[in-house]
Amino acid sequence: MSSSQADNLLIYQLQSILRQPLPGHRAHLFMAPPGRQVLPYRPYDAKIAAVTVLIHRSNGIVLVCRAQHPRHRDVHAGQIALPGGRKDPDDPSLKATALREIYEEIGIPPSHIHLIGHLTPVYIPVSRYWVLPFVAATEHSYSANSPEVASTFNLPLKTLHSSLRPIRYPLYLPSIDRTIDVPCYRYNRHIIWGATAMILREFQMILRQLPPQSLP
Repeated sequence: MSSSQADNLLIYQLQSILRQPLPGHRAHLFMAPPGRQVLPYRPYDAKIAAVTVLIHRSNGIVLVCRAQHPRHRDVHAGQIALPGGRKDPDDPSLKATALREIYEEIGIPPSHIHLIGHLTPVYIPVSRYWVLPFVAATEHSYSANSPEVASTFNLPLKTLHSSLRPIRYPLYLPSIDRTIDVPCYRYNRHIIWGATAMILREFQMILRQLPPQSLP
């Protein structure tokens, strides 16, 4: 089977799984920080956002390191995240938000993104965002393309499928002014926690419905 055929098969398999009932809040609860609200609904005052589990054919899932902003208070500054952000008034849909944010943050035009489906929304209490995670694929090159993004790195699909295990790690949380052990993934020098880890946990459970040899 050619690499192109394998990619198309993977996309077809993921599309099929994403149309079925999702692991959802069971996955989110597993990776939620202590005391975190995991809501099955969108609060009336929540801000709306979209992120994308973006699969690059050669490299795996694209993750971004959020920039530190010394002059601006940002509760998510410095964290590992999926490309994404808040829905703008001019965005006709959350799909449009996801595509716009990918282009703004890592420079991939919407025409080079193949949207596959979406995962279960996540509510982030500290910033009051209700986030819809999309799943998409691309072959286009990318790099940090915004002052909000310090750098990018990749998480191979086979690593997420077979060898990446949740751990607990002590992190200082400014929002509560103390250090707590949070569920997270540790990949190389990166600590992935919070909403990003909750979303990746759901996607990991979906990936594990596929044989590892089917993954690039």
